Amino acid sequence: GFHKCFRTDGSTVELAFDDLGSGISEPCYVVNYGTSLYVVKSSSATVRKLYRYNGTSLEQISNTTENQNSDDNPTLLGYFNNEVYFSATNSDGFMKLYKYDGTKTIQVTDIFPAGNDNPDSLTQVGAYIYFAAQKATGVRKIYRLCDKANPSCLD
Repeated sequence: GFHKCFRTDGSTVELAFDDLGSGISEPCYVVNYGTSLYVVKSSSATVRKLYRYNGTSLEQISNTTENQNSDDNPTLLGYFNNEVYFSATNSDGFMKLYKYDGTKTIQVTDIFPAGNDNPDSLTQVGAYIYFAAQKATGVRKIYRLCDKANPSCLD
């Protein structure tokens, strides 16, 4: 069977959303930001995007592949400094780090321009975001996102 997204008020459990009717939804990687829930879900059997759920409706917020019919493959959701961070596939087919600031989604890193950054282990320590990423094939390092106004600046 398919996974579903449920909500509860502590006494009642109900289905939060199942907008496809076909049973395809498969919500995973959930994070809270403000009054909304951010969730990765399938829009078809092979396409996953990041959505915002405000309690009544779903809104797609990622299209990192720049193709509605291509899988963004969003994972690694985290909430830091009023922004949602996630890894996803870009239009070249490479995994990069992205953020959503409440109005737009932008690519944050391009550490390995010729390949996958494969960001993971996203964590916040104080005012900084740390994560592991691939600098070259087989070479992984820890990075610190050091300037919110200049997200490409990595120490």
